Amino acid sequence: MIVSAVILGKSSNLWQFLWDSSLLSLLAFGLYCSVTNIFGPGDVARTGIIYGWLIPLFLGKAFVHFRHQTVQKDILIAALALAGGMLVAQLLLAFDITYIDNLGLDLQYLKLTFRNATRTALFVAVGCMVCFTQVIFASSNRSRLLAMMAGIILLSALLMTEKRMTLAALLICCGFLLVSRRSFRVIVLGLVAIVCLIFLFGKAERFDLRPGHLLASQGERLTVWYAAVEIIKTYPLTGSGFRTFKEAAAPHVETYRASHPTGAYENLEDAHNLPLHLLSESGIIGTAIFSLIFFFPLRNCWRLRNTNAAAIPLLSSIALILLNSQLHVNIFSLNVSGLLFFLTGAASGIGEEHNR
Repeated sequence: MIVSAVILGKSSNLWQFLWDSSLLSLLAFGLYCSVTNIFGPGDVARTGIIYGWLIPLFLGKAFVHFRHQTVQKDILIAALALAGGMLVAQLLLAFDITYIDNLGLDLQYLKLTFRNATRTALFVAVGCMVCFTQVIFASSNRSRLLAMMAGIILLSALLMTEKRMTLAALLICCGFLLVSRRSFRVIVLGLVAIVCLIFLFGKAERFDLRPGHLLASQGERLTVWYAAVEIIKTYPLTGSGFRTFKEAAAPHVETYRASHPTGAYENLEDAHNLPLHLLSESGIIGTAIFSLIFFFPLRNCWRLRNTNAAAIPLLSSIALILLNSQLHVNIFSLNVSGLLFFLTGAASGIGEEHNR
């Protein structure tokens, strides 16, 4: 980031580069949360992570600034590299090699260096989304074939992680693109292929989408959703304070548990839903400011969807992550937030480069 800033300062107006709607919105969100935590029950030190999000956002913009002519190619190369890593992991798993000594690479659940299967699934799904857009929009048959092979590898890895919401987010984004191109036959063939892969990998029980089966495993989410709604009722405008969800939700969690006895709870740190989490901790004001971070970059991508090859992959990848956040709040995980804000910075950068 420092090197990028030095080069930008010498070659162009650095302040003009920093005068960006996403950067300013993120900074405004950080200042807002810091102020509410100073005067509220939260700890102001907890808001430090927000200012850390400025780093990948800045780097995403810088990446597009220096590589604006090859952004789409670079994104595809990253997806292909991820597919190569996942292929090696699955081959090792096929030979019953599930753990590599002190490296912490748990291959049985494809955690690798993503810390857990949920984050692995999100990275794999984003890579799969990039490959899918390449298959649809690429002009070269060679590129299309390469992307298709990488996409199949990544899709098989996604099925291995058994993350239903991540797969659903991927399918929704892919379906939206296909509907926009009126490729209804491809939608049917794709759904049939995925169903066949689910049975081939023996994941039919995990991906059982019957309401009774799904609701039986959602006790934890229903609990924190109830708590989030109660917090929002108490602090509708400003929220309870940044990173105070667990403390603020504790009495409401106990109330819900008393009337809905369920099994063990794994994670009560967040609301398992990004909009609910933001509303409960930052209120309507903070959530509106946070939304502006993504509004302008996504608008840039939509406007440039027919003129910039990188616009559709960036738009689809950000949308996928935000859709996945309806059941998972991963923005406090450094690798996931790094990916999200890097892509957002790149999406903001392509609009700036277009105007330039």
